[in-house]
Amino acid sequence: MVSELQPSAVWAHFATLGADNGLKCGIIAAKYPGMDIVSFGPTIRGPHAPGESVDVASVARTGPLLIAVVAAHA
Repeated sequence: MVSELQPSAVWAHFATLGADNGLKCGIIAAKYPGMDIVSFGPTIRGPHAPGESVDVASVARTGPLLIAVVAAHA
């Protein structure tokens, strides 16, 4: 399947965050083949483990990324 959403999400990610953090949705994509999905979010360290933490500055950058993706498809 060719994704209409993915190119603008990747562009918005680079434009707003300046890096590729591996936009992956493997589990959901496997359950729903053909669904156009992307994943993005803040920087998480030690996910699902004691001491898990989030980079607060990266949380603040997530909002503009979402807005850019939605605006590209409005």
